[in-house]
Amino acid sequence: STVIHHLNMMNADETHGLELQEHNQLPDVNDYKSSIGHGANNNNSNSKPDPDGHDGIFLTNDAPQEAFMIDDMEEGDEIIQDDYHEIPRLGKYKRSQARLPWSKSCWKLCCLLSFFTLVAVTLGLILTNPQEEMAFWHFLQGDTDGYRAVRMYVTEIARLTDPDIFNGQESPQYFAAQWLAHGDGLAMPVPIEEDRQYSQRYAMAVLYFSLNGPEWNHQYNFLSADHVCAWYQEFEIVTNGDEDLDQEFKLYGVHDCTSKDGELTAHAIYLPSNGLKGTLPDELQALTKLQFLEIESNDGLNSRFPTVLSQMPSLKHLMLQFCNIEGEIPTWIGQLTNLESLGLGGNALSGTLPTELALLTSMQILGLDQNQLYGNIDLFSTMEGLRSIYIDSNFITGSVTSTWMDSFPLLEELDLSDNVISGELPNDFFDLSNRFNLQVVDLHGNQLVGNIPTPQIENSVMTFLSLHENKLENVVPDLSKLKALRHLDLSDNRLRRLPQNLGSMNKLEYLFTGTNTLDKGRIPLWLLELTNMRELSMKENNLTGEIPATIFTYLTKLQFLDLHLNALRGQIPPDVSQLTDLRHLLLKMNELNGNIPDSMKEMTNLQVLLLEQNGFSGDTNAICKAPNMNIQAFVADCGDDPPSIKCLCCTTCCSVADALCNTFEFNWKANLDPVSHYGYRRQRYSYDTEMTIVP
Repeated sequence: STVIHHLNMMNADETHGLELQEHNQLPDVNDYKSSIGHGANNNNSNSKPDPDGHDGIFLTNDAPQEAFMIDDMEEGDEIIQDDYHEIPRLGKYKRSQARLPWSKSCWKLCCLLSFFTLVAVTLGLILTNPQEEMAFWHFLQGDTDGYRAVRMYVTEIARLTDPDIFNGQESPQYFAAQWLAHGDGLAMPVPIEEDRQYSQRYAMAVLYFSLNGPEWNHQYNFLSADHVCAWYQEFEIVTNGDEDLDQEFKLYGVHDCTSKDGELTAHAIYLPSNGLKGTLPDELQALTKLQFLEIESNDGLNSRFPTVLSQMPSLKHLMLQFCNIEGEIPTWIGQLTNLESLGLGGNALSGTLPTELALLTSMQILGLDQNQLYGNIDLFSTMEGLRSIYIDSNFITGSVTSTWMDSFPLLEELDLSDNVISGELPNDFFDLSNRFNLQVVDLHGNQLVGNIPTPQIENSVMTFLSLHENKLENVVPDLSKLKALRHLDLSDNRLRRLPQNLGSMNKLEYLFTGTNTLDKGRIPLWLLELTNMRELSMKENNLTGEIPATIFTYLTKLQFLDLHLNALRGQIPPDVSQLTDLRHLLLKMNELNGNIPDSMKEMTNLQVLLLEQNGFSGDTNAICKAPNMNIQAFVADCGDDPPSIKCLCCTTCCSVADALCNTFEFNWKANLDPVSHYGYRRQRYSYDTEMTIVP
């Protein structure tokens, strides 16, 4: 999750002496984490991350120190800013409610004060809000000499705007010209010949009005009297990593300006998750030095691919993911040969990938994920500088061959999941990965067949490997040479046996082998060596015998344990209570019996407990009456008369004879695979720093 603290606004010449606001405490970032879904099976796949893919943003302002989740704000909500930055919204007023402290000893006085205060506040809002709105729009003064001079410059001298656009009085270009003529505090004189600084200011003003600027979530100092290179705000970003909070600063708005020949020129515009609506204007091409355009997570933008981008060859980084863009990727995309990163994920793009994409040979990060695109992965072979490939959740075909892998010597992250990738993985797949510094491989949800390759040399690079939901078969090979692997998902294949040397992979934290018809056997004791394990799923693995108590005494870091749909028998060992960090325990559809241990009342972090379709007896009073328990989903066989087990706090009671109770088709989503197997951190538009499970 990402927590952002508002810093004081800096003018262009105030580049030192940053002073952070002091806060009593940081919000608990764990409250705002959410998982990232790249695949069709992920129940969070429609969620939209914020600018860099973070899930939550807190913004604390100079005045009232209140925190807001940007993703949770509704249309019409606004974050109060200081007077210098706030621009009243056109046609919308958010009424405040005055709250007074209640006192039993003076309730009559409080009621009177409340009444008169409410009247005063209401009258104040009625009188002041329209005045504030009119103060903002005061620059609309009609067909004045100043306005005509600006219009002549932008239509005849700089030729930035078609003259016909000014026939009406409601276009963004009209508002921008009126503002330059009558409202701009900088009061630049209208040039009599083309002037890049004046054109830049006009283009930025048109951008503001074209994208519904007065309604933005944050104004970022736009339309201030400062140079456009000071139209920004700076934030401190605190990112929750594995152990520590990493801090950095980020500018939102216009930034990365450079001075050439005494002129400041904008190189970057960064407006993610800011409530943008409308279309990028043609005037944007006046920003001839613009290299970064990042406006992701603004789903109010018009649905077609912005055509003005075809006239902006200087672009190096273009981020338009989650902007509700429809249609095909245009062929002119091949003209943007300076592009190094392209983010188009999470839109509704369709059709066949244009062959012109192959012309983007400077590409380093390619994000086409979560669309409806067709094509073949061979198209990307010309992009030899690629470090990250994200084309998951499309209809892309092809095979991952040694030749294809050789095309990307710098590759670090590869996500081809939920496509139509077929064939066998090459025998040297892991050895190539080691040479290429490939850290993340996600190939789940494809049509891969054959055996999983065996690494021949030690690989100290790869940390994430997901091969689930393919047609891989036979015995899982010795993967112990993958020394750095933390996340291994082999679920939903046709695998028959797990090697004992998996126990030597002591950095593993996430292991998923479910939905494979393994040879019958007990829960393997080599699991006891994986003491860093946080999530373990061995559902539908043909497991028999009792659950060894040592699982609970050795794997004390477990947060998720799924052993359902096996043939496990016996009782739940009382030592299960040693899993004090456990959130999810799924033991349903086994042959377990006896009493549910009273010691489970000590598992205060438990959120999901599924025990139905077993042979348990007794009651769950110790769990239900424990003061600190907060189980959100508790399912057991308490639905018969008399019930097999008495449960006062179960959220669902199943009948022993009802095999469909709490199945995926008839109940809630806790039965899905854990979404954590999609949770790696992406480069640049990284999505999440934690692999979190949601019920």
